[in-house]
Amino acid sequence: CSEGCRRAFVAALPELADRCVTVRNCHRHDAIRVLAEEEEVGYDAEHIHAVTVARLSRCKGLERALHALAVARQAGHPLMLHVVGDGPMRSSLKQVTEELAVTDWVIFHGEKSNPYPYIKQADLMLLTSYHEAAPMVIDEARCLGVPILSTEISSAQEMIIDVQAGWVCDNNQAAIDETLCRVLADRDSLAVVKQRLLTTPMDN
Repeated sequence: CSEGCRRAFVAALPELADRCVTVRNCHRHDAIRVLAEEEEVGYDAEHIHAVTVARLSRCKGLERALHALAVARQAGHPLMLHVVGDGPMRSSLKQVTEELAVTDWVIFHGEKSNPYPYIKQADLMLLTSYHEAAPMVIDEARCLGVPILSTEISSAQEMIIDVQAGWVCDNNQAAIDETLCRVLADRDSLAVVKQRLLTTPMDN
């Protein structure tokens, strides 16, 4: 589903290289944009709003997003984190918010049949996974004009860097913390990326 995934597959099974092709995930971008207008989710103008949409499981690294939120708040950035999704780590993640004293700045919205308003009305899509193939949520955020900050995953180069859709950091806590604070400190860069996404046609 991405060139990054194809390269990893061919590295493991080089004898199949001539039988392996990339077919990107397909999206109905027009339908996503319509669904994104169905609800007003009520993000206030006093904060910067980051959103993550994921199953609440270990591989998504959401405890790292909470830690980065704590670091950002300590640095003076008015960040709110919106978590859309449910899963086995919901209780433990809520416990982490208490341990980090960030409960006032995290909203667990639960699983949503239509997550697109939560994405569209955010300032930043935050993806802190330990590993991913080609997350569909990246292209969904792109088509809604929302910049992305992601850890280094298989498809980050082609899905984010090559199309100038946001930022990619090393896949560790320190890099997430540092990059998030750097992005939040430069609101103009967020606006520039957002405008680019809103005016650049999607390629699939």
